[in-house]
Amino acid sequence: MTTLLRSIRFVLFAIVFYSASLQAQTPRLNAILPTTNDVTVHSSSQQFIVHGKRLQNRSVAPLSGTGINLVRLEPALLAVTCERVKAGVLGQLDASDQWQGKIHVTIQNAANPNRPIDIRTEHFSNGWQYHVFVPESVVPERLVRALTHAVLLEMANREGQPRLAELPLWLTEGFTGLLLSHGGAELVLRPESRTARRQMPGDPYRSVREYLAHHPSLTINQLGLPAAELLEGESWKTYQACSQWLVIELIRMPEGRARLRLFLNLLPRNLNWQLGFLTAFNPYFNSLLDLEKWWTICLLNTRGRDQWQGWSRQASWEKLHAIIHLPAQETPARGASPKWSEVNLRQIIEWWDFQSQKAILSSVLQKLQILRMNSSPEIVPLVQDYQETLRAYLEQRSKAGYEGDGKGHPLTSPAIVIRNTIKRLNSLDAQMEAFRLNSPRKSAPVSTRRAR
Repeated sequence: MTTLLRSIRFVLFAIVFYSASLQAQTPRLNAILPTTNDVTVHSSSQQFIVHGKRLQNRSVAPLSGTGINLVRLEPALLAVTCERVKAGVLGQLDASDQWQGKIHVTIQNAANPNRPIDIRTEHFSNGWQYHVFVPESVVPERLVRALTHAVLLEMANREGQPRLAELPLWLTEGFTGLLLSHGGAELVLRPESRTARRQMPGDPYRSVREYLAHHPSLTINQLGLPAAELLEGESWKTYQACSQWLVIELIRMPEGRARLRLFLNLLPRNLNWQLGFLTAFNPYFNSLLDLEKWWTICLLNTRGRDQWQGWSRQASWEKLHAIIHLPAQETPARGASPKWSEVNLRQIIEWWDFQSQKAILSSVLQKLQILRMNSSPEIVPLVQDYQETLRAYLEQRSKAGYEGDGKGHPLTSPAIVIRNTIKRLNSLDAQMEAFRLNSPRKSAPVSTRRAR
C-alpha cells in the first residue's frame, strides 16, 4: 500500500513538473514556430501563390493626408483578385490561359502603403518565376497595376530564355488603364464586402478620350523613353492616358490582338521594344516614323472635328511660319545698336556650324510636334514633312564624312547632305506658300524619303 501511494505521488509530481516546464518554454516555441494566422493560398488556376496572414482587424483606413481609401489584403481574397486581373488581360488580348511561370504574391504586413510594389524574378532551368511584394494596405489601382505587370511579364517570358524581357512602360500602363476602365477598382476584392455587379457605362473610354481632347498629347518617342518629369504630377496623368489610348488603337487594328501577343513573344529576343514592335506590326509600320504618323491620326480622332476650331487654317499656317523663321541678331557696326532679322531653316543649315544647328533644330522639332498636335488637319501633313526632313538631316549629317559601313558603299559628304536637305526644304516652302494662297497642291509634292 505504501509503495502504491509513493508511485501515485511520483506520477503527480512528474505531471506538475512537466506542465511547469512546458509553460516556461511556450514563449520561445511561439517565437520559432509560425502562428496559425500564417496562410498560403493557391489561386484557382494554381498560377498564383499568395502568402500572408489572416486579417484580425478588417477596417479600411484612408491614406494619410489624401483621403484615398485603402483596401486591406487577405490571402484568400487576393488570390481571387489575381485571377480577375489575369482574366482581364487575357480577355483584352483574346488569349487562352497557358501560363508557364508561377507568380508568388507576398503580403507584407509592416510595409508602408506609399512604398512602391516590388516585382522580382528568378530564372530556373525550367523557366522564370515571379515574386510580387505588396503592402497589407494598398490603393486598389496600384495593386491592379502591379498584377498587370506581373501577368504581362510572365506572358512575355514563357519561352524561358535567360534574357528577361523588358516591358515598355506604355504597355503596362495601357493595359492597366484598360482593366480599370472596364472593371474599375472593383477588380480588387475587399474583406467583408458584398458581391455586386456594377453596370459599366456604354463607353468605357469616354474619360480618357475627353482627357486627351483637352490636354497636350505625347509622342511615341516620349512614351517609349519617358523623361523623369513625365512620371509625376499632371504629366503622369497625361502619360497614362496616352498609353491607354495607344493600346486601345493597337487592339482595334486588324489582327491587333494577335499582333500584340506576337509583340510580347518577341520582346526577349530583342534589345529594345522597338525592334520587336516593328516586326510584329510589319505590314502596317515599316519604321517608327510610320508609327508616329499613325499615332498622330489616332490622336486627331480623339478630339473630333469641333476640337479643331480653336486653331483655324490661317492660324495654323502663321504658327508654322513663325516656327521655321527664327529671329537672329545681326552683328552691329561699332557704336551702332544691334538689329534683329529673320533666318529660315535653309540659312541655318547652310551657314551655321553643325553644333549650333543641332541645338536650334532640336528646338524647332519640339515646336513642330506641339503644332502638329494642335493645328488644323489640313496642315498636319506639311508639318510632318518638315519634321521628317529635319530628323533625316540631323541623322545623316551626324554620320557624314566619317567611316563607311564596311559594305563598299561610298561615304556621304556633309556637302551632299546639306544640298539634298536644302532642295527638300525649298520644295516644302513652296508648298507652304501655296497653302497660304488656298491652293496647297499647286506645287509638285516632294518626296521626303531619306537619301541613301
